[in-house]
Amino acid sequence: MKSFSGLWGGLAAAAGVAGSGGVTAKEAHKAQARAREKLKGYHELAKEAFDRAAAADAAARPEVAVRLYRTGLEAAREGLALQVGPSAGLGPLADTAAGWRADLEEWSRLVAARLRALESGNASTSAPVRPVSVAQQRAAQQQQQQQQPHSAAAANGRPWRPVSAAGAAPAAAAAAQPLRSVNAARQPAAAGAAGGGGGTAAVVRQGSGGAAAARAGGGAAAAAADDGLAKYREIVLGEVLDRTPGVRWADIAGLETAKAALSEAVVLPSLRPDLFQGLRAPVRGILLYGPPGNGKTMLAKALAGEAKTTFFNISASSLTSKWVGDGEKLVRALFEVAAARQPALIFIDEIDSMMGARGKANESDASRRLLTEFLVQFDGAGGAGRERVVVLGATNRPQELDEAVRRRLTKRIYVPLPDAAGRLAVLAHLLQGQPHRLSRGDLDVVVRATAGYSASDLAALCKEAAMAPLREPGVMARLASLPASELRPIMGRDFAAALDVVRPSVNAASLRAFEDFTREYGTQ
Repeated sequence: MKSFSGLWGGLAAAAGVAGSGGVTAKEAHKAQARAREKLKGYHELAKEAFDRAAAADAAARPEVAVRLYRTGLEAAREGLALQVGPSAGLGPLADTAAGWRADLEEWSRLVAARLRALESGNASTSAPVRPVSVAQQRAAQQQQQQQQPHSAAAANGRPWRPVSAAGAAPAAAAAAQPLRSVNAARQPAAAGAAGGGGGTAAVVRQGSGGAAAARAGGGAAAAAADDGLAKYREIVLGEVLDRTPGVRWADIAGLETAKAALSEAVVLPSLRPDLFQGLRAPVRGILLYGPPGNGKTMLAKALAGEAKTTFFNISASSLTSKWVGDGEKLVRALFEVAAARQPALIFIDEIDSMMGARGKANESDASRRLLTEFLVQFDGAGGAGRERVVVLGATNRPQELDEAVRRRLTKRIYVPLPDAAGRLAVLAHLLQGQPHRLSRGDLDVVVRATAGYSASDLAALCKEAAMAPLREPGVMARLASLPASELRPIMGRDFAAALDVVRPSVNAASLRAFEDFTREYGTQ
């Protein structure tokens, strides 16, 4: 796996070199604040994954548990790679960041040991691991010590000693304030089952009794979760599932490079799964990015048609507004329904609005929970029973994507403005079936004059040119009774006039930003 420190090199440098190399103290403080918010997000993601892993582990589902434990470990490693310290003026906030780091280190140690036991077939030698903050563990130990008076110890003929961290009793730990997971409010049954008894999450490692209780309650927890997702599955089937994309490669003019890349990534593996195994295993995440109006959504629909997959079409802006507050449940239901109907393609338009970089000033708890849920579900998309679920995102602002999301969308395809050949193909496609007297030379003139135009700009240009015959003197006055056959065809001069009205919608600065992103992160 690629080192996360490399992906975050720029942030680490900004956070660790306050005041040097032209970085002001204010800029360094902002960089530290952003790093702190990212650390908080990874802390929540790791805790979410470990909570679910513990529930699956206690319910005797080792394959699911191992996958989720690994997801949590990866999030923990990414969080620990961040450099967050008090040097840039975080003040008391640095103590919180230090607590998160301590949690991630402790959880990683415990989970690594549990994973070794599960993978070696010796699951009975240890118990499921549930994430509890180090501060809570200490509070539980102090409470236990306070409840052990010296007189009681003396009456039993034993000297009183402080209880070590390793020897903290489960009952005392359970007495601590429960640490709710990111989705604790929406998974009370699962949290209670995984906690081994009283519904509290404040147990570091479940003993045999707690694990048995969790197994006993696992079925009830699963049933409760199923009941809670029923209406969201209906939403997915009714409003997200696109039953008739009806688009093929031939319906899209140009974009041959993008078509070839998508065919190699999705279509060919669906036709010859025997050839695409091991190192040739198909990707599970694809990102289409580029200036607006160039066919990213059409490419997604055509890909579903060519690969003969079930197509789920969801707009991130709709998800965060229409179903605000229920986004996490809808994401879970989406991946469940996709797994049941695989091969499936989950297309998320405007993915940056749903999965933007963490640490922004306007970031809400709901958006953070939604991002966490997506990452957890995406990591499970390639697991047992979900081998043929592909996530395809589209964005006009790839720079704003969260790094964890970008890393999971391993195939990143730039959909640029059409070149000369592409513009000619788009113009020819738009003029099909339209009466015109445009020679190849006329089209070449239009192609040369439209450098920098997007496909949607070209469509607007053709519409404007097509309106010219209607605007001629005398035509509008008798338009109601004018036979269509008497309307003159579109001519070269109509395009010349339209070029004065319709201008390109993408500026040079935006194009440079896309090119910079492609050089740094693009895969083709």
